[in-house]
Amino acid sequence: MSQDPLRPRDHAEAVALFRAEIVGAISHREMSRGELALAIRGLAQSRYRPPGRRASKQFGISTLERWYYAYRRGGLEALRPSPRSDRGRARELTDPQRMLLLDIRREHPLATVPVILRTLVADGRLAKDAVSPSTVQRLYREAGLPRGHRLDGHTRLRWQADHA
Repeated sequence: MSQDPLRPRDHAEAVALFRAEIVGAISHREMSRGELALAIRGLAQSRYRPPGRRASKQFGISTLERWYYAYRRGGLEALRPSPRSDRGRARELTDPQRMLLLDIRREHPLATVPVILRTLVADGRLAKDAVSPSTVQRLYREAGLPRGHRLDGHTRLRWQADHA
């Protein structure tokens, strides 16, 4: 994001700072029995605007408690959001479907994603609307199998013809 030492380096750090601003005040106070629950309940009544969002939102008591104990245990680093466990994988696709789509792309590198999906639906190998074209295109891009590379290195665009 910025080279300024007072600004967050990335979105995850901005989120961690935002969470620390919310629970930081109560994490440094000494409280008697029951005061923590009251303080967290009070925080849950307020609305906050997370970084990168236009609308404000309320956070639940359990979320604020989780942030509080994470901050007490691990500081700012513990408040960084963890990346999704399925990041980079199409959740709609099963492993056999993923392998089938990749094999088809390797065999037919010039075929468009809509043609591939229509063919698989017509053959009964894939349910209609089971997966979106953008999901398949993302799968191909991540696998390094973009469309349009002929073996001779020539790329023909849709509007081009062999003979005028």
